[in-house]
Amino acid sequence: MQATFIAIVFFATYGLIMGNSLYDLEPQGRDVGLATCEKIYGLMAYPRIIKNITVLRTSPLRVRVHLLAQGPSKSIPFSVEGMVCQVGFDQNAASAACRSQNFHNAVMVTDIAWHEPPASYGQQCIMDTESYKSVIPCEYILHQLSCPPSATNLADCRFPPLFSQSTGCNAYTHVGLICT
Repeated sequence: MQATFIAIVFFATYGLIMGNSLYDLEPQGRDVGLATCEKIYGLMAYPRIIKNITVLRTSPLRVRVHLLAQGPSKSIPFSVEGMVCQVGFDQNAASAACRSQNFHNAVMVTDIAWHEPPASYGQQCIMDTESYKSVIPCEYILHQLSCPPSATNLADCRFPPLFSQSTGCNAYTHVGLICT
């Protein structure tokens, strides 16, 4: 893992020294996986603004977070998709998620034991840009949501950085919603 990170930093730095943006690097004879790593690193290294959070599935809750990475020369839209942990997910968060789907009532279902089906994107996280899509191994992308009672979207809430770990999140802490 450390060697991979060092390789990413080396190639990203080399590209910048040669006058390339992290977003403009092409494989040019190198492994396509490394080029994709460079692009992901570039998206995650620059400041990001969350534009919207879309509910993809309510039980267990799966969302797509739409972001804008603010690079030195241009802004790059991208999204990440993944599961939501029940740790810190309360009725205000449930109501915000249901309101984002034009429902008025929310019932939160906790302690859902859910395991990824074989050969699916079930619990993996997906990073999607205009030019590529990458599967990222992760369990959750959101937890500890603090939402005001009037929130109409999960983007209106505060939460730790995407992909941050919580010791309370595991395979038995998925949250589900019933929206009416």
